Amino acid sequence: MWFCLAFVALATAGARETTTWIEQLLLWERVSGEPQDATYQAFKTAQAYVYDERWNDAITNLQSFITKYAQSKYVDDAQFWMCYSREKRGDDAETVFTAYKDFIAKYPRSEYVDDAKANMIKLATTLAGAGKTKYRAEVAAMQSSDDEELRLQALYALSQHDDPATVQTLTSLLESETNAKIRQKIVHVFGNLSDASAGETLSRLATSDPDAGVRKSAVYAIGNRSSSG
Repeated sequence: MWFCLAFVALATAGARETTTWIEQLLLWERVSGEPQDATYQAFKTAQAYVYDERWNDAITNLQSFITKYAQSKYVDDAQFWMCYSREKRGDDAETVFTAYKDFIAKYPRSEYVDDAKANMIKLATTLAGAGKTKYRAEVAAMQSSDDEELRLQALYALSQHDDPATVQTLTSLLESETNAKIRQKIVHVFGNLSDASAGETLSRLATSDPDAGVRKSAVYAIGNRSSSG
């Protein structure tokens, strides 16, 4: 029933030449049972600019919402989309990274925390690749997340660098990691690194790591290094 009503409502809205895409979105939400309070509608109006990829308008309207409705339950949503819009607009990567970090610190229970961390990993990888090596440590810190997918994403980001510092970081992660799957993934990364210290680490893991799966992965990685060399 609600679908039919929504269809009629949207068709009626579409018949009016002055109806904007944003108005149609809000009309759809009214028909489909979305919250009707003014705060929510103000947030959705600002968020619609994000969906439309109008980054300047999105930032202006989200900031206005945050200022006007600072105590709203939607303010963390607005803060996240503000960071996202700044990233997409091409703002300075370090500034955006810090904005995401501040967002997580201020709203640690937000449903957008993992999304923010994923975006931080991408930014940190770019920054580290540009020679700002301190961002490798930021990526490594993501390994403490409860989200396994996010931890694997952080691991992949670290694997893009091939030097003693990366080996040291990965070794520390391996020692603190308890998830067998991720430990074996770390060993796999060692196998793809050409730095001599990676080979030394693999030799040690192959003979002395308490986890049989890790020892097996290390032996396999050593074989791969030998064949590729």
